[in-house]
Amino acid sequence: MNMIRTALPPRAAILLSALMLATTVTQAQVSREQRDQFAARTVDRCIQSQRADPTQAAQTDAAIREFCACYARRVADAMPDDVLNTSLSAATPQQLEAAQSVMRQSAQACRGQTQP
Repeated sequence: MNMIRTALPPRAAILLSALMLATTVTQAQVSREQRDQFAARTVDRCIQSQRADPTQAAQTDAAIREFCACYARRVADAMPDDVLNTSLSAATPQQLEAAQSVMRQSAQACRGQTQP
């Protein structure tokens, strides 16, 4: 049975997406459009990460895209505004921990949805 790996895409890639968003956000609350932009960048990085992972060679492009789309949407919707509004270099340990928790929970939820 083939499964999308449970390891997360590199933390730096997801936090880099947040950093890119933080450079364009000036208000405290992140808009739906900004979360959608974050999700689009996250899905692209997730797909690149999954395709580069030799343990995922047996996965179809469709399965990888499905997992990454689920993952990116869940992360974008669940990530706290203060994390999305903070650059990687300025993130506190608590913000990094919150981001990792959201990413871990999102990967687990999406892995269950995309299993054959």
